[in-house]
Amino acid sequence: MTRIDLNSDVGESFGNWSIPDESMLDIVSSANVACGFHASDP
Repeated sequence: MTRIDLNSDVGESFGNWSIPDESMLDIVSSANVACGFHASDP
């Protein structure tokens, strides 16, 4: 049986960019959790 890991980045929301992470967790089999900011964030 072939298995596929469906992965998603979560915790990426910032300011006007709102992403419903909770709904993604119902779909994916693993997730990468952001630590609060990216290098280009203000």
